[in-house]
Amino acid sequence: MKKTRIKKNRSIMTKILIPVTLVFVLQTAIFICAVFLSGTFDKMRYDKQTTFYNQTASRTATMENLVANKWMNLDYNYAKIVDATEAQLEKYNLTASEFLSLEDDRLEEVSRQIIRQISTPVADTLRISYATGAMVVLGKDASADRYGLYLRDNDPDANAADNSDLTVEIAPLSFPSGNMMSSSYRKYKFPFSENTSDWAKFFDNPTAAYKQLAAEKDTVPHSRAGWWSPLRFLNNESVKVATYTVPLLAKDGTVLGVYGVDISEHFLSTQLPFSELNEHGEASYCLALATTDLQVSEKEAVPSGYSVKEFYTEIAQGGFDYKAVKENDIYRVSMKNGSVYCLASNNLHVYDKDTPFEAESWLLFSVIDEDVLFEDIRSITQTILGFLALAFVIGVAVVFLVCYLFSRPITALTDRVKTAAVAPTMRFGSTSIKEIDELTGAIEQLSSRVFEANSKFEKTIELTDMPVASFEYDVNEDYLFLTENFPEVIGLTPEKPFKEFSFEDFSSFIGRLRPYIIQQEDSPAEKQSLIVYRFKDSGGQTRWVEMRRVKLNDGKRTLGVINNVTASYREKETLLFERNFDALCGIYNRRAFSEKLSKLFENGGLGIGAFMMFDIDNLKYINDNYGHDFGDRYIQSAANSLVEKFKTVPKKIYGRRSGDEFYAFIYGYESLDEVKKEVKEIHDSFRTVSLAVTGGETIRVRVSGGVSLYPQDSADCESLMRFADFAMYEIKTTAKGELAYYDSNIYEKNRFLMKSEDLFNLLENELVEFHYQPIVSLQTGEIYGYEALMRSLAPAFKSPQDIFNVARYHYRLGQLEKLTFFKSIKDFTALGISDRRLFINSVPSQNLKDEEWEELTTLYGKKLENIVVEFTEYERASYNAMQYKLKRIRDCGAYVALDDYGTGYNGEAILLECFPDFVKIDILLVRNVDKDAERQKMISNLVEFAKARKMRCIAEGVETKEELETVIRLGCDFVQGYYVARPAKAPPAIPEKQQTEIKAFYQKYHSKK
Repeated sequence: MKKTRIKKNRSIMTKILIPVTLVFVLQTAIFICAVFLSGTFDKMRYDKQTTFYNQTASRTATMENLVANKWMNLDYNYAKIVDATEAQLEKYNLTASEFLSLEDDRLEEVSRQIIRQISTPVADTLRISYATGAMVVLGKDASADRYGLYLRDNDPDANAADNSDLTVEIAPLSFPSGNMMSSSYRKYKFPFSENTSDWAKFFDNPTAAYKQLAAEKDTVPHSRAGWWSPLRFLNNESVKVATYTVPLLAKDGTVLGVYGVDISEHFLSTQLPFSELNEHGEASYCLALATTDLQVSEKEAVPSGYSVKEFYTEIAQGGFDYKAVKENDIYRVSMKNGSVYCLASNNLHVYDKDTPFEAESWLLFSVIDEDVLFEDIRSITQTILGFLALAFVIGVAVVFLVCYLFSRPITALTDRVKTAAVAPTMRFGSTSIKEIDELTGAIEQLSSRVFEANSKFEKTIELTDMPVASFEYDVNEDYLFLTENFPEVIGLTPEKPFKEFSFEDFSSFIGRLRPYIIQQEDSPAEKQSLIVYRFKDSGGQTRWVEMRRVKLNDGKRTLGVINNVTASYREKETLLFERNFDALCGIYNRRAFSEKLSKLFENGGLGIGAFMMFDIDNLKYINDNYGHDFGDRYIQSAANSLVEKFKTVPKKIYGRRSGDEFYAFIYGYESLDEVKKEVKEIHDSFRTVSLAVTGGETIRVRVSGGVSLYPQDSADCESLMRFADFAMYEIKTTAKGELAYYDSNIYEKNRFLMKSEDLFNLLENELVEFHYQPIVSLQTGEIYGYEALMRSLAPAFKSPQDIFNVARYHYRLGQLEKLTFFKSIKDFTALGISDRRLFINSVPSQNLKDEEWEELTTLYGKKLENIVVEFTEYERASYNAMQYKLKRIRDCGAYVALDDYGTGYNGEAILLECFPDFVKIDILLVRNVDKDAERQKMISNLVEFAKARKMRCIAEGVETKEELETVIRLGCDFVQGYYVARPAKAPPAIPEKQQTEIKAFYQKYHSKK
C-alpha cells in the first residue's frame, strides 16, 4: 500500500530565507562572472605592461639623445686638437708620417710638447661631452706602448673652474698637471704591450675602420669610423668604463692616433633612474650589449636597481636558457624555481647606417618581478572578493532579521489597534482573556495620554512660533491629517485649500514637489526618510523645507513632520560662499580652486588644455602712491576683466591665488593651436583694462602670465601649477606684462630656485657657517684681516651662489643680509681674534633696518670698527639707497670695500659713487698678471688712482709666486689667494715661506734708495 507523504509545515522564515539566500548566491555569481569574464583585468594587465614598456622606450630615447648629442659629439675640440698637433709638428718641421716614424727620444720630446698643447681641449672635452674620461693616444698602431693623455672626471655634474676636480690617468712624467690630481693608477704611456688585443680594440677598431673606408672613398669624416667598446677596465682597476674613440687625422689624412671619451659604469647607472619604473623602486634597468635573441652578458651589463641582480642570480642558480615569451611588447620570462619576470627591451642606435659597426648595438632593458608589476591588480581582486563575501554575509543576516520580524503572529488585537480611530478615549472591549484584557487596558490608558500629549505638543509648537508642522496618512483607509499650521510652514497656496485635501490630493501635491528635491536619504531598515525641497514660495522667495517621514504598520500608515529650514540653509549658503569665494573679487579663492581642480583631474577626459598663472604688475606702486583702496580697485579691475572674458570660454575654472595673483585652467580643446589662441585672447583682454586714479590720471592694468600645457607639459595638476608659476617668474624677470610658456630646459636648469622650504629652513635655523681666508699685508707679510666666506650646512645648497639665487627669487635677500651680518660677526667674535679686521660680503641693494643697525651697535659697539663691509657685484642699488647704506656703515665705525673691481657693476662709476676704503681687484685681472702687460697697466693705473685718494688695494686670487711678485711690484697694499692661504673654518696662519717671499719682494721694489 502506497503511503501518502505528508508535507511538513514550514515557517515563514524558512520559506523566505532559503529563496532569498539563493538569489544572493546567484547575484554574486553573476557579478563575479561579469567582472572576471569581461576582460577588465586583462585590460588592466595590458595597461600595466604598456606603461612599463613606454617608460623603457622613453628612457631609451633619452639615452640615445645623451649618447648622440653629448658623448659622441667630439667635433668641437677635435679640430682644436688636430690644429695644436699640426702646429707642433710645424715647429719641428715634421710631417705627420715623419712624426709617426720618429725614434724613441725624439718621439718622446715631440709627443710631450703636443700633449702639453692639447691638454686644454682634452679637458674641455670632459665639460662639453658630459663624459667621465677623455683621451688622446698618439701612434700609428697598438703594437707598442704609446704616448698620450688620459684625463678623468669622476663627477661630470660638478665642474671646478681650475680643473681641480680632474685626475690625470695617463700622461708623460713631465706633464704640467696644474690643479689636477694624479691618479694612484697613473701611467706615463698607454700600456698596449701589457694588455691583450681585446684591450687595444679602442685603438685598433676605429683606425682600421677608417683605413677601410678611406680605401673606398677619398673623403671620410672621422666620426664614421667611431667605435664604442664594451665595459672593461682601461687603466683604473677599480672603474669599469665604455670608451668611444675616433681616429685622429692629420690634415693630409694620416692617422695620428685616436681621440675619444669614456663613460664609467657608475655614471652610466646614474643615467638609468630605476625609481621611475616603479614607485617603490622594485624594478631595474640594465644597459648591455645584446643580440636579437635576448642573449645578454651580465659581465658587460650596467645594472641600475636591485631586481636585475636577483634576475641574474636566479638565472645562474636555475640554469635558465634565456628563452622568453613575448606578450604586449613585454617578455615574460619564467624561471625554473617558479618566479616570473617581465622584461621590456629597446635597442639603442648608437651608430649611423652604412658605418663599419652598425651591426653592433646597445640594448636597454627593464626588469620587474611579475608579482610586483601586477600587485595593484591582485589587490583589487582580493578587495572585490572580500567585499562580495561581506555583502553576502550582511545580506543573509538582514534577510534573517526581517524574516524573523515577519514571522511573528498577527493577532486580532493588533488589527483592532491598527484600525482604531484617533479619539480622546479608545475602547477595545473585553476578550475574556486576562492577559489580553490587561494589555488592551494599558493600551487604552496609553492612547488617552498620547492624545493629550499630542494636543499639548501642538499647542507648545504654536506658542514657540517654531516653523514645524506634522501630518499623518493611511493608504488603505484614505485617511489624512494635517496640523493647522501646515500651509504656513510649506509656504505654498494650492488651488484647493489644504483643509479640504484628501489623501489622493496630498499625494499628488507631494509628487509635484519632486523636481525641487535637493537631498533625499532613505533608511529602509528603520522605515524612515528625509527629503529636503528648495522652491519659490507663494511670495516669490526661495524657501527650503525639510520633510521627515516614518512608516508604520507595514508601510500602510505614515507619520511625518515638515520644517521650514530656510534660515539655516541661507546661513549655510553664506558660509559656503565665504569659504569658497574671494571676498574682494567674487571668484574662487585658492582653497576652492584647488578642490575643484583636483576633482576635475580625477574625473579625467580633459582633452587638451592650458594652466595659466597671472601676476598683476605694479601693484606695490599703486599701493604706495595712491593708497590701498586704489590697489584693491586695481586688483578688482583685473578680476572683472578675467570674469568677462571667461564668459566666452566653454570649459574653464579660475580663481584668485593671493594678493596680486590669479590662476586659471581651460580644457576640452582638440589642438594646441586652439589652446594657444584662447590663451592669447585671455591675456590680451587685460590690455584693454585701465583704472582712473586721483588727479584724473588713468593707469593701464598690466599683467604678466605663465602658461603650462596639458597634457604636453604634465598630466598632473600640481606640476602644471608649478610649471606655470615658474614660467610667470621667468617673464616677470625679463619682460613684465608679457606671456611666457613653460620651457622644460630652462626649468631643469633653474629648478633649484623653487626651494622655498629649504631656504626658509636655512634662514630660520641659521644653517650656515663661515670659513676665513687671510688678507695679508704686502709690506710685512702679516695677516691684516680675514674675509668671511659663507658655507651652507643645508644639503640643498651647494654654494653661496645657490643661496643667493634662491633668496633673490623668493624676495628673501633682506633676511640673508641680516643673517650674514649678525652670524659672521658673532662667530668671528667667538674666535677671540680682536686685532684683525673682518671682511663681510654684502649685497648693495639690501640694507639692514634701522632697529637692526641699532641692535648691531648695542651688541658689538667698538668691535664694529674692525669690520669691513664688501659691496659685491650683485644687485646694484640706486644712488640714494647706496648713500644711505654707506652712511649707516660709517656711522657705526666700520669700513667699506668694493669687491671684484673690474667685473659686473663694479667699475669706475661705482668706485666714484661709494668712494671705498679698500678696492679688491678681481681675480680675472690678477690671473696671469705676470705674463700680461695690459693687466699690469690696468692694475698700475688703479693703484695710482687709489693711493691718490687714500684707498688701499687688495689683489684677489693670487695663486702663483710670479703673480705675488708682480702685484707687489705694481704697488698693491694687500694680497688674498690660494698661494698665500686657502679658506678654512679655523682661521689659518701664513706659511713662513710666503712671509719671507713677501718681505723680500717688497724690499726689492719699494725699499728707499
